[in-house]
Amino acid sequence: MTVLAYRDALGARRILFDPVSGAHADDLRSLLAIVPSARDGALDPLGIDAAWGRTDAPGRTCLRAVHAVPPGMTLVRDHAGESARVRVAPSPPPSSASSSNDLAATLVDATARALAGAVRPIVALGGGLDAALSVLAARRAGASVTQAIHLSLPGTTYDESAGAHALASALGLELHDVAISTGDLANELPRAVALAETPLYNLHPVARAVVARVAKERGHDVLVTGDGADQAARGATERADYVPVVAAMTTGSGVALGSPFLDEAMVALLSTRGDPGKQRLRELAVAWGLPRSLADRPKVPCSAPPLPREAFPDARSLESLATSLGRALSWSADDRANVGIASLAAFAAAFGAI
Repeated sequence: MTVLAYRDALGARRILFDPVSGAHADDLRSLLAIVPSARDGALDPLGIDAAWGRTDAPGRTCLRAVHAVPPGMTLVRDHAGESARVRVAPSPPPSSASSSNDLAATLVDATARALAGAVRPIVALGGGLDAALSVLAARRAGASVTQAIHLSLPGTTYDESAGAHALASALGLELHDVAISTGDLANELPRAVALAETPLYNLHPVARAVVARVAKERGHDVLVTGDGADQAARGATERADYVPVVAAMTTGSGVALGSPFLDEAMVALLSTRGDPGKQRLRELAVAWGLPRSLADRPKVPCSAPPLPREAFPDARSLESLATSLGRALSWSADDRANVGIASLAAFAAAFGAI
């Protein structure tokens, strides 16, 4: 048996493969370049339902001919005489994971690895704890993070500007506000889907595509985030429908993703401690100088705005999708379904899937 690739526990690294040829790649475009015929296969309704959050099928994608390695698993090649086949196998964490229980030291070391080689990092700042703690850890790791970027949609509930400004002030960060409209966010959906290489079920991840693009345009090379902290603190057992998406959007925009919470050592430490409220992380932030009023502030629900009707696929595109899937598709009062259909149309257009 030959180990071909290991996928991290939270799924930030994608591994896609063609079970017939055995070809594999870290993204769909690269795999389709190796195996063009995989594009000719039918859409996979189960994989699409998984992308839409309707079911859990971590080994499926939107294309029947393309499989995915689930998070925390390994792609291996078995050899039997002159034949060989690839398959997914369980795997222990890679040797970089640490058994240390020292949260502060593990976080600083993880941050040093995440920001190694960074020249002009910028933090994607919302109103929550995780990105702020990444900044504090970066400074203890010897990295200089002085700039922050925040995306806001004025006039909507999808706006954490007050929290972002409070954190930026407390951390001494220069905050760059990027204000867009709901229409602007919806217009970014096709590009975001092309980067994520999967349909979505709400517009929330699209905000990352905007932030990463703006960061790149302003000359930054690493986007510092708190991605993965919630998932790891809750045991790293949830469906991987956020971290892989925003990771792909970030790196696809030309900036590296710098989150210490994606580091195997941090995931191992947080996921085994049973702290879904992240109380240990909050106490560490306070010890490192973040005001308790900010460290203990509860997460505020911040739902993405609904997809505008004008961003929905036209009748011809809708008919092609419905035929390919064998199910009726139409605009409805269900925003989750509307975003799913619109993003599936964007996926099909980006990858010639219908």
